Amino acid sequence: MFTQSFTKDKFMQLRFYKHTDGRWYVDLPNWEGDFEDLEMVAGADDLLEVLSHQLKTQSITFEVWTKMPNVPCGLMTKIDQTRDGATYQVSNCMYYDSTAWLCNVTKFVFDGIHPNHIYFRVVNEDSVLPTGLTDDESEEHEGNDSDAGIGYKKLKVTAVSLELKKAVTVTVDMKAMAKCKTQDAVKKAIEKQILETKVFRQDDLSKLKYQGRKDVLDEWKVVHAVYEEEVEDKARELSNSGRVTPDNIVTLRSNEIFVFGSNALGQHGGGAARYAYEHFGAVMGEGHGLHGKSYAIDSMSGLAVMEAEVKAFAEYAKSHSSLKFLVTPIGCGIAGFNVKQIAPMFECCRNISNVSLPASFWDIIGMPEQITVQSKYDLQRFLAAQERDYPEALEEIQNGRKTGHWIWYIFPQQKGLGHSYNSEYYGLDGLDEAKAYLRHPVLGQRLREICQALLGNKGKSIGYIMGSDIDVLKLKTSMELFDLASPNDIFDKVLTTFF
Repeated sequence: MFTQSFTKDKFMQLRFYKHTDGRWYVDLPNWEGDFEDLEMVAGADDLLEVLSHQLKTQSITFEVWTKMPNVPCGLMTKIDQTRDGATYQVSNCMYYDSTAWLCNVTKFVFDGIHPNHIYFRVVNEDSVLPTGLTDDESEEHEGNDSDAGIGYKKLKVTAVSLELKKAVTVTVDMKAMAKCKTQDAVKKAIEKQILETKVFRQDDLSKLKYQGRKDVLDEWKVVHAVYEEEVEDKARELSNSGRVTPDNIVTLRSNEIFVFGSNALGQHGGGAARYAYEHFGAVMGEGHGLHGKSYAIDSMSGLAVMEAEVKAFAEYAKSHSSLKFLVTPIGCGIAGFNVKQIAPMFECCRNISNVSLPASFWDIIGMPEQITVQSKYDLQRFLAAQERDYPEALEEIQNGRKTGHWIWYIFPQQKGLGHSYNSEYYGLDGLDEAKAYLRHPVLGQRLREICQALLGNKGKSIGYIMGSDIDVLKLKTSMELFDLASPNDIFDKVLTTFF
């Protein structure tokens, strides 16, 4: 009910209560209309129900302003209005983030209008429910993760034993809980936290009653669904990037290498080793390194030996960027190890873009840093085109004379400057894609490498080096684009030297 006359600079108090019919109503003693008009519906009742659950009460009192007060508070912002009422977006309320519809009784409260903004906080028996964050609470919530598209909360769970006359409260991080696959796993994780406080022992768990655990389980349903979607999105990004080894490899492209588990003696009698011997050039008696279109890693001489060979393989792959290495589930077959033992060895390959790993390995070691760059733009089209032609292009530039037809994907330029298929297909979609191209560990390195080779021809005519006026123009526009994307880089030096 009203405790004072309302002005914009002062607050009023409004009480809401849950009737015996199970519905929520506002308490307005001066209201002369029908009692049914005071019922809270369409989101407003949901807000009250949520707050009621937190306060463990059937009666809730609000302090309300239409001008922002100097206290932490929630906010209702009007987003739509009709003849019958207005819809508000509720924000800065820790327990509710949705809309609420307020009927025309609101005009009776607010001097004939639906205010554009309604600021509120909940007060019950001299205690304030945190609809807005206080200074202390904001410090507590600063560490909460929201970078993945959802604000992960930290919820309180209290475990009580009336028999033992003891209780303890733990803080449950919902980001960690999101990874749990079942509700039982969530419950076990909460029990583990409780046991870590040393207030209760394992034998006490069956005697406990919980407050707040249902809230955690309800929130888990939301965050776990989001987490699963994010995992699927990452898996899709990985697949699109070419960093996941296919489950069944029957043929190889010209630059692809089949990486398999062998034994020290190179006796390729079964599994992937036999297939490598029969199809991809593995040599009987050779159990280490590159042979034909295969690369052998000793997986039968123990984990320490295998880890050393994986590190040697990673260095080899880094120094042979023109090759694409398809790593099979090494060690997880005949060798008898499991993926949790093997996958961490390949963490050294995470950011080597010409190494693909089995999906099960990525699940353990995590997504590579470059995937977000590769998935936003189709940079794979350049890698595919350069697979054959980059070594030739580099050699031609080093020799001081371009003779091949590779300008579009070796020195890419802004899309729209040419009209041919290659100009459109390999054209870069502005500065952002040019920056992504430079950040790519293979493409960026190659572009700088061939630019350095170009500078080795200082003193020669750029027309002679590039072979035609049109390719001189394409080179110039390419360098200008990359100079904008990365000022003071080698591209400025090419422009200064030749143009």
